[in-house]
Amino acid sequence: MNLERRTCVALLSLSLASFASLEARAAPGSGSCQKDLQQGRELIRGGQLRRARAALSECARTTCDGFVVQQCRSALMRLEEDTPSVVFVATTPAGDRIVDVSVSMDGEALVSGLDGRSVAVDPGMHEFSFSIGSGEAHREKLLILEGQHNRVISVQLSPAAPAAVTPASPPSPPATAATDAPAAPAPPRETAHEEAHDPPILAYVVGGVGLAAVGTSFLLAHWAREDNVRLDRCAPNCTQDSVDHVRSMYIAADIALGAGVVALGAATWLYLSHPGAEQPADTQRAYRFDVRPLASGAFATMRGAF
Repeated sequence: MNLERRTCVALLSLSLASFASLEARAAPGSGSCQKDLQQGRELIRGGQLRRARAALSECARTTCDGFVVQQCRSALMRLEEDTPSVVFVATTPAGDRIVDVSVSMDGEALVSGLDGRSVAVDPGMHEFSFSIGSGEAHREKLLILEGQHNRVISVQLSPAAPAAVTPASPPSPPATAATDAPAAPAPPRETAHEEAHDPPILAYVVGGVGLAAVGTSFLLAHWAREDNVRLDRCAPNCTQDSVDHVRSMYIAADIALGAGVVALGAATWLYLSHPGAEQPADTQRAYRFDVRPLASGAFATMRGAF
């Protein structure tokens, strides 16, 4: 019985040794792959996502063990989503784009020229330095968020201007060669009526009120005539309220007509008396308004010399 047990243990140990040997041959460098996976995870925890990508890319090769390759590729896919990226844009004070700009992050060179492409960076607070040739560098501290893609970082740079060459001043002409320059023509004098002033706005406002009053008068008179026709049908048994209503309508129409005529006359006077209206020097204007009450309203007249 002990002999059979020892035989089974020996066969089992031989099988395990053979399996380990086959696994080692099938997955050469598995220890290195496991080391890259562990290093990538530590770099991710430290926020160094760009270095973690390089480590995980090594262990994601097909030469590694299948289980390790699967873990590396899964971590690499998540890392691609979490790694932020930025796009650098540089312009002059006039708004022109600049492409010959080198950019570094925390002292590490990132790009030597701007081509509009995104650049992968690590999350966190970083100091970006922008420089044009030998000109003064422009520095900015920015907080980069994890998972933020294609963030535009725009800066304004002033390229170093070339040294200006001062032209030699021409020799002064001799005093005897000076000639009298023709005098500049005097500016024309402004005449009294050179600039015509627009008519006052008050003239248009008062005129509009006058037209509205005249229109209201005609409308009230029309309604009064219609109500008067109805009174003819009920006469002589019409109520006193109906009769008073028609009389009030006629009176209101007359008052509105008188007010409209007065407003139109005032608007005409305002229009003709503004400073821009041309008038002969020897003509003296005289305007006179006259409003006379009538039995059914008012009568307005305007007199004047134009």
